[in-house]
Amino acid sequence: MKSILTFIIAFVFSVGYSQIDCINFGDYTDTYINTVSSDHATYPPGSAFIVEGDIQLIKPNTSTFYQFINSADNEMCYIGELGIDVSTSSA
Repeated sequence: MKSILTFIIAFVFSVGYSQIDCINFGDYTDTYINTVSSDHATYPPGSAFIVEGDIQLIKPNTSTFYQFINSADNEMCYIGELGIDVSTSSA
């Protein structure tokens, strides 16, 4: 978890405080998030399951349980690992 936070902070500073897209988790439901955890045919490991602009959340090869969306605070709760791909960003 610390490595993800460190990466995000480093990315923010590397783009020089420019506008960064954010993920609107309110666009997703608890049912969708729970389905991603267990449906390896539709959402295979390595695939993006949430895409917002240049940010993609990637399902890792390990067992991760995506639990719920908190729309009020724009948060997603999960247990395990989460891949974040920003490689298509031009910032």
